[in-house]
Amino acid sequence: MTIRFTPSPSRPHIDQLGCRDLWRAVLLTAVRDLCSGPAQWREREAAELWVGAYPRRAFRETCDLAGFDPNRVHRVLKALLALAPEDRNALFSLDAHPGPGQWQVRRRVKPNHRASVREDSHDPF
Repeated sequence: MTIRFTPSPSRPHIDQLGCRDLWRAVLLTAVRDLCSGPAQWREREAAELWVGAYPRRAFRETCDLAGFDPNRVHRVLKALLALAPEDRNALFSLDAHPGPGQWQVRRRVKPNHRASVREDSHDPF
């Protein structure tokens, strides 16, 4: 299915990009439901059934309307389903809007091996 972002002559009032964003929000809700905690077990089970063992028609149409490749999205969500529900929940336990320092890359401090080699170089043993 190909998505066109040009207004249709019969429906010029429909916002194509807005519709795409709506279907992307549906996919995001499915991911959040897959990663929900124990209190939302019904939503999680419904999302697991919707993803299923293979991409069904509703799943494919949702991905197409969102502008994503259904097979690729299904592979990613199946990999997510392979995790235990606790592990899925841990993936999305961070705040949706992290603070300024939360996502900074932490560099490992390398020990200064050269200094220790120079200090021990005078010892023959």
